[in-house]
Order: sequence, then structure tokens, then C-alpha cells
Amino acid sequence: MARKLRFIPDPPTLVSIICRTVQGRFLFKPGTAFNDHFLGILGRAQRRHNLILIVASVLSNHFHILAVPENARQDIETEAALARSLQGEPLLGVEAILAKDPQHRPASIARSPAPLVHAATKVVRKAFYDAYAWFVSAFRQAAEKLRQGDRNASFPSGSFPPALPFVAG
Repeated sequence: MARKLRFIPDPPTLVSIICRTVQGRFLFKPGTAFNDHFLGILGRAQRRHNLILIVASVLSNHFHILAVPENARQDIETEAALARSLQGEPLLGVEAILAKDPQHRPASIARSPAPLVHAATKVVRKAFYDAYAWFVSAFRQAAEKLRQGDRNASFPSGSFPPALPFVAG
């Protein structure tokens, strides 16, 4: 199944970024070297893409990032801290993670399809689905114009237009 088109509504919009290691292996080892590398990567992404980072949570086989592209941050930090404090599952801790073999492959990985959007209410979810339907329609029309040779095809804001074909000179 193809990946859905990426869409970020007009700012400010909170986006959730989740990334898992290959085969769910425990490759992220806690420690100062890893922390420095990860924070450096986050800082570079923040500078290059004009992001406001709200929270980053790194576990041994995946990470979660909440960020707001471009515009101002609101009281999300407080809400995220409250949500983290309400989670009841204990963390393994540095010693337990360091004791794990990074090449260990879990017997099973919980997989479920990623939702198109997380929303607090049905009204907000419906509004997003309507905006996304408009976005997909506009993107497809622009992509068709591009395929027909119109290099000035106007893609909707927040989209990632397809690359132009390579032409040997």
C-alpha cells in the first residue's frame, strides 16, 4: 500500500513524528555519546526546517517527536508534561537498556496502521478529513499538469511536489 500524501495544515499545527529502528532492534543506547548525537540531529533539523520542538521521547527501538512547524508554541509543553506524568508504564531505565543486546530481534512487534490524524473531537477530525480531501484533489490536479509538461503547476501549500524527471543534456 502506498504512503498517503504528507499534509501539514496552515500553521500553527502540532505534528507527531514517530520513527522505529530496523526490525524493532534496540539500537538506541542511552548515554552521553548517543544523547549528544541525537540532540545534535534535532538541533540541525530545527534550524533547517524552522521547527519548534515541543517534546522528544527516545526509547531503545523508536522515538517520538512533537513539533510545530514555523509558528509560535502555546501551552503544549505543560500538556505534554501532564500526559507523560499520567502514563503508568514504568521505564526500563539506563542499566536495563544497556544490558540488552542491540542485535536482539523481538519475537513480535505490535503493528497497527497509523491514523491519518489524532484529534480530540469528531468535529476536528472531520474538518481535517475535509481539508485533506481538498488537499489531495489539488495535489493530484497539479501533479497531472506537471506530467503534461507544465513546469509552473501550482501545488498546494504544505505539500511535497514530486521530483521532475531527469533529462540528460
